Amino acid sequence: MIIDDTLREGLQAPGISFTIEEKVELARLIGGAGVEEAVVSHPSAHESEVEVTRLIIEKGYFRRVFGLGRAVREDIDLIASVNANISTYVPFEPDLAIKSLDVIKYAVNRYGRGKLLIEVGVTNVAAYDVKQVVKLARELEEVGVDRIQLADSTGRALPSFIDSVVREVRKAVKVPISVHCHNDYGLAVTNALAAVHAGADYVDATVYGIGERNGITDLVTIANALKLEGYSIKIDLEGIRKAYDYLARLIIDKVGLEFFINNFPVIGLNLGVQTAGTHAAYSSVFRERYYSLNVYVGRSMLRRVLSELGVSVSDEELALLVRRVKDMAVRTGRAVTTQQLLELLREVRGGK
Repeated sequence: MIIDDTLREGLQAPGISFTIEEKVELARLIGGAGVEEAVVSHPSAHESEVEVTRLIIEKGYFRRVFGLGRAVREDIDLIASVNANISTYVPFEPDLAIKSLDVIKYAVNRYGRGKLLIEVGVTNVAAYDVKQVVKLARELEEVGVDRIQLADSTGRALPSFIDSVVREVRKAVKVPISVHCHNDYGLAVTNALAAVHAGADYVDATVYGIGERNGITDLVTIANALKLEGYSIKIDLEGIRKAYDYLARLIIDKVGLEFFINNFPVIGLNLGVQTAGTHAAYSSVFRERYYSLNVYVGRSMLRRVLSELGVSVSDEELALLVRRVKDMAVRTGRAVTTQQLLELLREVRGGK
């Protein structure tokens, strides 16, 4: 019922970056506490994400391992190449969602239907009318996906809306439903509970609830709440403490104690920080003021960061710079600072 997303969504938390070794250790601790499913990577972001996916599958820490990718063939093929289950999504803007169906059909026909599991997320559900979500969910089921995810990508949905949209989708489709609830308004756990009560089968969660901006549903909080309500949750709450202790040490070392202050909903500074490169392409949806640069940085985001610094770059320079930022973040296990970014740009320009 609970899907861990610490290794992928958590890597989008402001100021955070992980080495391969740190991600594998987190996987060991989380899986060792009884979490059976996890989204562990975004393989198209960097070869390290491919490698960490392969290692986690090889070590058998989870019963099911997913990689996340855009609804483009190269992302789907890359995830499948390491035998990970496929999690993809339709775009953040309703008018573009339908255009992804051809790629989703490709994923199902080539890798699904009993081979790999195919989960498709309907992102930013709060931007849709409930009837639109139901229509899209039916189309996804007809295509043959194994699970439909409903994501409150901006963290602004209220429990009444989550209850309504999950309840209506549950009536419309037979495939399992998962939810991915962001915590901008402090409602991630409440929304996740509302979703389960309305018929959702799975809930995404992370250790400390870390993720893009100020994160998503906290793993131990939702696990405990569901246990109290009588749901069968196999997660060892004492065992998961080891993952919390380990991640706390990483966060304090990489960012400092202020991370936990800034991560508070509604007023925390992390609400204005963007990490995921895909979000930068949807500026009409995501309006963050600051940026955290790690392996998930994209060209649109980096160009925007440089523009705000008064620096213009050619397309060739930008491509080289994105690569160096990703490499540094993976190598050091830390987000790249503005000073480091400018130093990397000088290297790209031959020291000029």
